Amino acid sequence: MTRISQDVNERFDRFVEPEPMSGCFLWTGTGVRAGYGHFWLNGKIVYAHRFAYERVHGPLLPGEEALHSCDLPFCVNPGHLRAGGQVSNTRDAIRRRRYRNPHWGKTACPYGHPYDEKNTRLRKDGGRDCRTCGSRAFRAFKKNGGST
Repeated sequence: MTRISQDVNERFDRFVEPEPMSGCFLWTGTGVRAGYGHFWLNGKIVYAHRFAYERVHGPLLPGEEALHSCDLPFCVNPGHLRAGGQVSNTRDAIRRRRYRNPHWGKTACPYGHPYDEKNTRLRKDGGRDCRTCGSRAFRAFKKNGGST
C-alpha cells in the first residue's frame, strides 16, 4: 500500500479552527509547552505561526520572527502576525505588560528606592534601573576622578 502525499496547505488547514470573537485562527495540532503550535514539513519541525506568516507574506529574513499582535501563541491568523526581531518583541511585551521577567513584580530596587514612573529607567533589553541609584553611582564616579 502506498502512502498518498497530501498537499501541505490542506494538511495545515485541517488543524486550524477560526475563533469568531477574537478573529484568531487557533492551531489545534501539536503544540509545545509555550503554546506555539508546530508540525512536520519536509522532515523538519516548523512552527505553525511562522508557516502561516510565510505562506501569505513571503519568507522571513534571517533574524526575523513571526510576532503575534494578538498575544495568543497558538494563533495562526496571518493578519495577526508581523515580521520583527527579538528586541522588538521584548519591547512589545513590556508595553503590553506581559513581559515575564521574575523581578518585574518588585516595587523597589535592592536599596529600597521605588520603581515608579519618575524613578525607573527602562533599558533596551527589557530590564529596568533605579534612577536614584544611577545618579549616586555617577556622582561617586565623578568624585573619584572618573575611575573605578
